[in-house]
Amino acid sequence: MKRAMLLLVVMSGVLFFVTPPVQAIPITVEFTYTNFISNITYGTNPAPTNPVHGIIRYESAPTDPLHIESLTSIDLTIDGHTYGLSEVGFESHYGGYTWVGAVGNANDVINVFVPGTNDFRINWGQYSYPNLNPYGLIYTSANTYGLWVSYSPSTFTVTPIPSAMLLLGSGLAGLVGIGMWRMKKLPLNRCREEEGGKNEKSY
Repeated sequence: MKRAMLLLVVMSGVLFFVTPPVQAIPITVEFTYTNFISNITYGTNPAPTNPVHGIIRYESAPTDPLHIESLTSIDLTIDGHTYGLSEVGFESHYGGYTWVGAVGNANDVINVFVPGTNDFRINWGQYSYPNLNPYGLIYTSANTYGLWVSYSPSTFTVTPIPSAMLLLGSGLAGLVGIGMWRMKKLPLNRCREEEGGKNEKSY
């Protein structure tokens, strides 16, 4: 009995030190948007870049892949302008939607656009938690006056798939739980074996 309890304590300590702390999940979003249309308020010039392809990498909260903890890189060029990470910001809302866009223009606001400047915003949300679903991409350009928008992503891929990551985490937690349950049963089984041995000797 004492030996089983000691083993249980040791195993608990090993799980505590070996199990890594919950960390942010690295997410890569790759997208291509087509069929851009002009906002006639700012003229009817055709979209200077159509389609627009880009890659955004970020670290998400462990329990919500939609929620951005920090942007780690961006690969996006629109009408000859390549965006750097220092130009880009984000707004995340738990269980709702996410905006990623330029914050380097005079307004410094993701959801305000100034034609004649390099600006963009892409956003996505969740129709079926925890999978990410695209909404739209809007941009302006310093080289061509106008504002263009597309709600037609020809590709929108997320790596790793958020639902798979959460499923993996649940599976690992289940394995740990089963191991602890079996360890707790060990002293009870040992006691039953000892009682069985005593009964056999009495005969």
